[in-house]
Amino acid sequence: MAQVRSYNSAIQLIGLGGAGTNILEAFINNRRDLLPLLKREGIRLSCLAIDVADHDIQSLDRSTKVLWDDLKEEGVPSDKISIIAKSVKFPTPESLFDFINKYPEYLEREGVESPKDYKPWLGSSMDIPPLAGGVGRRRALSKAIYGLNYHHLRLLDRKSVV
Repeated sequence: MAQVRSYNSAIQLIGLGGAGTNILEAFINNRRDLLPLLKREGIRLSCLAIDVADHDIQSLDRSTKVLWDDLKEEGVPSDKISIIAKSVKFPTPESLFDFINKYPEYLEREGVESPKDYKPWLGSSMDIPPLAGGVGRRRALSKAIYGLNYHHLRLLDRKSVV
């Protein structure tokens, strides 16, 4: 029968965008500090990375696979760390702008009262660049893409991020 461990310290790290994903990857690649932390009794680490650019998420995935091998070699139980890396997208600019216009409806479904004077934070006249390299520090665009993936596409809801 598998041993059930209790954890009194759950560390949660979230990496948003390329920079956040890269920082998270650097953290898990730092075995000198990570392994002793994970070997401590009562410590559990949860990591979540979200980015629109695939290359940083793919790099984190590769580093995660190497980490699993190192943890096994060091005798660190696999339930001591959880790493989820999600690449988020949107089907078309039209779907993104449609979501933004209906954003108050999504908030109300979650029990959040929407502002009566709601105005979309992005207009349909905005030029959306190719996202292969990320959103390029366009915070409003990032917020819209995250919201679409969470509320409408359900790629980041509680059921998909476990």
